[in-house]
Amino acid sequence: MKKIIRTKDGFRVTNINRRRACRLMCLECVGWDDADKQVDECNGKMIDGSVCALVDFKDMAGKQDPTKRKRAIMDFCLECMGDDGLAISKCSAIFCPVHAYRNSAVDNSVLYNPELSDKIILELGLNMSVKSI
Repeated sequence: MKKIIRTKDGFRVTNINRRRACRLMCLECVGWDDADKQVDECNGKMIDGSVCALVDFKDMAGKQDPTKRKRAIMDFCLECMGDDGLAISKCSAIFCPVHAYRNSAVDNSVLYNPELSDKIILELGLNMSVKSI
């Protein structure tokens, strides 16, 4: 599915799936600078001592259990929203890589729509053009 995501160079329209969304979330988490190395070395340990739900899915290579990956994204979103399950469906972080996958079903309302997406970027006051790949 096509979606606008944040990258180290701004915003980009790209095809994304759950596997790629997990990797992009990890890259975003480490702040993009020397990100590949940092993600590869990441043990998933968070400041509060808990382990990130996405740590087992940080690599795009290899066999992954789709059901576990889907559950990991939902757990990640639950933690992000302060363990408030109702808040997950109301999440407004539309540029988050895992946003479309935060519920058990894919949220098609966040699919790339050129007019709407450009309008949102302008309303947010972001001085970035959206590049398509």
